[in-house]
Parts: sequence; C-alpha cells; structure tokens
Amino acid sequence: MPVQPHLKVETVPPNVVITGDPKRVALFEETLREPRKLASNREFEIVAGTYWGADICVCSTGIGAPSTALAVEELANAGAKRIIRLGTCGAMKRGIAMGDIIIPSGAIRDEGTSDRYVDQGFPAVPGHELVKALWNNRPAHVPCHGGLVWTTDKFYLSEEELAKWYDTSVAVEMECSSLFVVARLRGLESGALLVVDGNLPEGRLKERLDRPEEFDVALRKAVVMSLEALARG
Repeated sequence: MPVQPHLKVETVPPNVVITGDPKRVALFEETLREPRKLASNREFEIVAGTYWGADICVCSTGIGAPSTALAVEELANAGAKRIIRLGTCGAMKRGIAMGDIIIPSGAIRDEGTSDRYVDQGFPAVPGHELVKALWNNRPAHVPCHGGLVWTTDKFYLSEEELAKWYDTSVAVEMECSSLFVVARLRGLESGALLVVDGNLPEGRLKERLDRPEEFDVALRKAVVMSLEALARG
C-alpha cells in the first residue's frame, strides 16, 4: 500500500479509534500495551498498540466533518475495517449531565461534507455490531443515552438554530454524519461514543471548562469503553 498523503502511514490495524483533539491520543497511549507512534502530520497524530490482544490504532482528526472524512478515506486505504469515534457533544435534552455518554443510533446530516458523497436521501447510520458492542461495554455508574445526534458545521449556534432540533436530537456535534456516510460507502463498520461537555437547553455551555477534573474522569472511562468495544465486542 502507498503512504497516505495526509496521515503519512502505509498500513494501520483493522481496528481504529478516531478522536478530534490530538491531545486525547496520549490518553490511549496510557492504556494500550506497547504503544508506538505511527505518524504525526498536521492535526493527525496516530498511535498503535494492543488491547486484550487486539491490534488497535488511534488517529486524531481535528475539528469538523471535512478532516474526519479525509481521515476515514485514508484509514480505509491503509487497511482499517472498523472505526469508532470518541468525541464530545452538547446535550440537546434536559436532564443529561456533563460526563454522560451518548451512543448515536444515527446522525442528522446538517453538514456539507457528506453532501459531496451522497444525496440528501442517504441516511447517516453507524454499524449495528459496533453500536451493540458499545452498549455492551458501557462503564458502570456512567449514564449512557441513545438516539439521533445533530451534526453541523457551525459551532457558535443561535438559540433559534438550536430550537429547531431540540425535539429530534439528543446531542449536537460536528463529525458523526460524515464518519457514518463515508464508512458505509467504503465498506467499514462504524460507531461513536460522545462524552457530554454541557447541556444547551439548560444553558450549561462547555461545562467541562468549569469542572475539568470531573470531565477528565469521564473521558478516560470513554477511552476504555471504545477499546473494549473494538477488542472484545
């Protein structure tokens, strides 16, 4: 296989976790056995290792749908078969707390990247087996919620824009629909788990900035959850 132009890797293991913030890759390095850096270029930091005997790599993707789709394309070229996104989101339902986990059953395609691949009638849905594996490996004492997430390109949203989606989505984020669509087209199994960092209808925005230690505990539990889902199903 040729070296991928942006990820700078030739091959990757079949099991992959993608995460937006490159700094989160270090959390996986702490958990994987025999971690080794595969590449570092732009927003893409890639580390590989093993977990319960399964070969797994972790790749950061930066913010938004375009870089996520690019990473998924190149990961597929390099041998990926199953991809889980570990990210963050803002809750769109009252009663969902910071640190809770969202396991999307699908995504509302309100971003432009997936429109470059398929028409508007094409659904953005994860793979059934990985969704089931995530539910089977959810951490004790951390509430998990399912449902549709709203994927949008716009980070700073007005209340009028938010209000249109309160009834139909459990959370808002910026990457899942592009992951689900591109993975489906490339024949990959995909899934996602999102750590809630604030609650929009309750006016608690980016609450993780006020309670960073509590959020870090939740994020570390999500790291283990993603690895368990890939390694043990």
